[in-house]
Amino acid sequence: GVKVILGHWEELALTVFAEASDEQMAYELIADTFVGYARRFENFIKRRQQTESPSLYVYFDALAKKWEKDLEHYKPIFLPRR
Repeated sequence: GVKVILGHWEELALTVFAEASDEQMAYELIADTFVGYARRFENFIKRRQQTESPSLYVYFDALAKKWEKDLEHYKPIFLPRR
């Protein structure tokens, strides 16, 4: 369900902040989808943080906000050279 998917995104975001995953590669692969989930489930996340724990999805939320700003000026960087 939703909790599993958001848990997956939280784990991915943690690996980016811990520099265990390459942020630029992750961004290129999933930024649109990642930010889309953050927008779609924003109320669900806030509700769980208020009722269960403020630390739920903190990495996911932080990375989604960062990437959302980056998407406004997105330019692919891994294009093949001609």
